[in-house]
Amino acid sequence: MDGFFHFLQTLVLCVAGLIALTMVLFVVVMNMKSNPLRDVLTSLLWRLGVTAGVAAVAVPVQPIPGVDGAYDVGSALLLAIYWLGFLRDAYLAMRGGGSPPRGGEPPAMKPAPEIKTPTATTPPPLWSQPK
Repeated sequence: MDGFFHFLQTLVLCVAGLIALTMVLFVVVMNMKSNPLRDVLTSLLWRLGVTAGVAAVAVPVQPIPGVDGAYDVGSALLLAIYWLGFLRDAYLAMRGGGSPPRGGEPPAMKPAPEIKTPTATTPPPLWSQPK
């Protein structure tokens, strides 16, 4: 039995390590300028969020007779169409043509304001003047 628990501990540690490496990859790629990999990962994260939302809504819908079956079939069909759209968008982004994924591009940031440095015409601050 100890061997089984040791195996489970190793498996959990490996999965946690892979999740950590994946999160580092996401952070590094999201800090890059616009490129196909960033567009695909943005679209992937949108799809994962929508899928998690559909799963969260499924929990309270399950006890309602009739609605649960319709929800299961309808959500499965809509998610399949949505994920096929991801595959199409990923193909177009990697090919370099067509429209970018519908996940959207983050808004452009304003440039930082210019900082004026003291010059000979600018008097020094009061705290730096000798007494």
